[in-house]
Amino acid sequence: MRTSSSFGAPSRSAASRFVRASSRRSIVARSFDAKAPAPPSTRRAFTFVRHGQSTWNEEGRIQGSSNFSVLTAKGQAQANLTKDVIALDKFDVCLRSPLARARETAEIAWGTRSGTAFVDVDDLREIDLYAFEGLLKEDGMERYGQSYANWKKNPSEFEIDGHYPVRELWDRATRVWNEALLARRETKILVVAHNAVNQALIGSALGLGPEYFRRIVQSN
Repeated sequence: MRTSSSFGAPSRSAASRFVRASSRRSIVARSFDAKAPAPPSTRRAFTFVRHGQSTWNEEGRIQGSSNFSVLTAKGQAQANLTKDVIALDKFDVCLRSPLARARETAEIAWGTRSGTAFVDVDDLREIDLYAFEGLLKEDGMERYGQSYANWKKNPSEFEIDGHYPVRELWDRATRVWNEALLARRETKILVVAHNAVNQALIGSALGLGPEYFRRIVQSN
């Protein structure tokens, strides 16, 4: 549920370093068109957390950036486990998705740390999946056929409602780095968001394109 990364100047070729990761995978970098975030002048450490299990996770519904689901009892327990795991870590601020499932996870995981340190960042919301949102996963295949198959097998080429959601997500991740994360003065930052957007944040920082979607996966 947690992935930690450290970012600093001046190394642009390695825009980030993994310090710890909840799951490790072999990744071979390729060039891509989107610009990686500019390296900061001050070294910063980021810890990325995915929200706990939500009601729609439990039901097998496609959530996207919808805001109808909340944490289940299991999800709250997972958030409490995260609180225990990061109990000794020091953070200056918590940037979080504005969606309820991430907000609650952040509030639980923050624990007894003093101060009001939450900043809601709209661009940390989950991937926008348009007409897919709210569907049971089996209904997605039945209703959308090839489009749903592309989402599962070739997500960077997946198109729906005139949008390419994974490409849009990568663009948004680069914007988050440049306008929200690296622009802050704090050096120890907790980020509580979602599986897909966390993938895009880490991938874009490493110089990986949207074709690497699902190569870096966080469980609840």
